[in-house]
Amino acid sequence: MGWYGNVFGAGILMLAAAGQGIAYAASETSENAHVEALPVIGEAEHVVVEPEGILLKARVDTGAQTSSMGVEMLDEFERDGKPWVSFIIKRPENGEAVQFTLPVERISRIKRHGGEAQRRPVVRLRVVLGSIDHKREFTLTDRSDFKYPVLIGRNYLMDAAVVDVSKKFTVEPAKARK
Repeated sequence: MGWYGNVFGAGILMLAAAGQGIAYAASETSENAHVEALPVIGEAEHVVVEPEGILLKARVDTGAQTSSMGVEMLDEFERDGKPWVSFIIKRPENGEAVQFTLPVERISRIKRHGGEAQRRPVVRLRVVLGSIDHKREFTLTDRSDFKYPVLIGRNYLMDAAVVDVSKKFTVEPAKARK
């Protein structure tokens, strides 16, 4: 059955694949080959936000549908009658504030444990995690109270990686520009 079958049985790995974010039992040969071809990432990894090359720590959360980016000075406005946002992401190594101005793809309502739903703008960001280079939707929020400024959800992981929650920082981070 291989390592993935044993680990799936133990509930340690989650494969977000086929657009459904489900755990595979790894019983069919074609699924086994697909799983073996995917990179294994840990519950925490380094990511690089492009094109600015900002290296950040990220928490990988297979329970979250949409990824989330910690930002500062979030400002929502209209441009040509359409919603846009401007925000800052700080480089952890030197505190340099890098400004982004992007169109809003949609507004997401995030359910919070024990609290009211939170309204968050969603933008498309290019984020690199090891060999995975995707432009995906990220909700924007203040994550300054969290250990990890980025949360990688199923929308980023689908058909791209296997998550081993017993590991951290398993892939070589892409080169960040300073």
